[in-house]
Amino acid sequence: MKYLLDTNIVLYALKKEPVVLEWLAKVAENRAEAAISVISVIELLGYPDMSASEEKAVKTVLGKIEQIGLDEPVVETTILVRRKARIKLPDAIIAASAMATGRVLVTRNISDFRKVANLKTCNPF
Repeated sequence: MKYLLDTNIVLYALKKEPVVLEWLAKVAENRAEAAISVISVIELLGYPDMSASEEKAVKTVLGKIEQIGLDEPVVETTILVRRKARIKLPDAIIAASAMATGRVLVTRNISDFRKVANLKTCNPF
């Protein structure tokens, strides 16, 4: 199984949320693949009040996760998602990143993506 982690899941992992850490351990145990959208990278590193130690922790985590960029399949899928689901651009890019790479989107905010047809989601909580 291949997963795309939403920004909120990475934040929960950084805060050592037991439910998320347990879920991630199961993913690793099953040798599943986890990735993150470049949008999540921007969101995670774009907090204005981030301390140097927080930035280092985020960069350490990001260095261990595959990053899905804005290649042509992701861009084309994003355009379709925006047209049909009418969701915010960052969410459309995250959804499209999962869809274009055949991944299940892992998020606590399932409702943010409910309008996106054919998007597989998972809430570890």
